[in-house]
Amino acid sequence: MNFYRNHLKRPLDVLAASFGLLLLAPLLALLALLIRRKLGRPCCFAGNVPVCTENPLNTSSSDP
Repeated sequence: MNFYRNHLKRPLDVLAASFGLLLLAPLLALLALLIRRKLGRPCCFAGNVPVCTENPLNTSSSDP
């Protein structure tokens, strides 16, 4: 049990998480496309975040 905890747990966790992401990636992409089709662009949050400076921080990646 100690060998598993010290040497195998982290690599197996990373491998399982990577496998799960690979399995879910097509489903998440399809979900994003359906949301984009129904609600329009962007399907992810974009907006202005208030900060302590004069200009607000723009989180949109499409604006320079």
